[in-house]
Amino acid sequence: MDEHLAYHLPDLALEIVLSHLQSLADRASFRGVCRQWAAVWRDQWPRTPPMPWLAAPGHCVDLSDASVHRVPLPSGVDVDGIVCCGSLGNWIALTPKRRRWRPRHQVRPLLLNPFSGASVQLPILTPAAFRGGGDDINVEKIVMSSAPDSDGCVVAAIVMGSYSSTREIVIWRRGQESCSAPAAAPSNVADAVFHGGDLYVVDKCSQLYVFPNHVFSSDGGGGQELHPVRLEMDLTRTSRFVARVLLECDGRLLMADRHRHGGDAGYHEYRVYALERDASCGDWRWSPVTRLDGHVLFLGAGCCRALPVTGRDRVKDGNVVFLDDSAEITAVVTVDDRKPLERSALIRRSMDVPASNVLDTFRRRGGGGGGGADRPAPPAACMAGRRNQCFGFGGLQDLIVLLKSFVSLQEDGYTHRQ
Repeated sequence: MDEHLAYHLPDLALEIVLSHLQSLADRASFRGVCRQWAAVWRDQWPRTPPMPWLAAPGHCVDLSDASVHRVPLPSGVDVDGIVCCGSLGNWIALTPKRRRWRPRHQVRPLLLNPFSGASVQLPILTPAAFRGGGDDINVEKIVMSSAPDSDGCVVAAIVMGSYSSTREIVIWRRGQESCSAPAAAPSNVADAVFHGGDLYVVDKCSQLYVFPNHVFSSDGGGGQELHPVRLEMDLTRTSRFVARVLLECDGRLLMADRHRHGGDAGYHEYRVYALERDASCGDWRWSPVTRLDGHVLFLGAGCCRALPVTGRDRVKDGNVVFLDDSAEITAVVTVDDRKPLERSALIRRSMDVPASNVLDTFRRRGGGGGGGADRPAPPAACMAGRRNQCFGFGGLQDLIVLLKSFVSLQEDGYTHRQ
């Protein structure tokens, strides 16, 4: 292409070109051509964001081309001793991983922007800061309202102590010297997310709590509970609750539940609901979602996102990308929902799933630390007997990435099965 002609392409043509570029490196090169191209990049970024990266031990993997990107960590941070437990934009949340044989009396999470090198150290968390107590503390997840280096940023962490299995919320606002536990927060938190500037927390009973932004300005907080919002459960179906997550999608608040059917030899399914208000009585309720309207869901214990798709991505409209990052969980998947997976032995790890039942995955190669520049193979067709790419810095859990249609003619209106 003529160099001068490239500077005068119509914006529509540039938008088409940009929609085909999924890697951050390609998009950075696009932005650097000239001011016109940079303007198109700024306008299109919110509409066609690139696919997220997978956080792996010591590096990240680009979902668009399986390329490896090293993550520089501040001096003194042990790459083998931390896990990624949240992210927002270019920021990731890092915390020491749990070691049951070595209790931690205090934890200090780190918020890091690996692109700019900026970092924010959160206050030290101790078991005495919340009701769980005990001689150990573990940070399960961290969510952020905005970039941690911006004014008014609020950070919420889901923490768990050793005296009980309860999961609680602690809050930190930029400029504060310590974290606080809102008095009205539930003690059995399933997940939390910032939506419209407010913090939404759902417990394991489907009860939703919302904390308006202004309550974070004073210590202790004071959660404002919505009129009881409880998920209508179908008690005639025998299912085993596994995980529940919240995420924002196109202005809506979604809740995705993962259930296990049939015990260890069964299968997993996702049900997705949207928070809606009943026009007749004004009560809030969870309504089943049957369409994602041009979005794909990325669901994981540390981070959940809903991103728009262009139709040219490897993931398609209505796909669910599921991260099997739960410890000691039966990860059983099947390509055809009408033909359950048949096997003679129980499958207790995702790495044991036969290759014929894996839709898409990234394979781990080389060591888990910072050494080596091995490039992970593209999504592998054969996975039998191979350990999958780990999720989280230094994490030991198996990861399996599944690309499945969210709804299909064979499924009931709102169920997605793994």
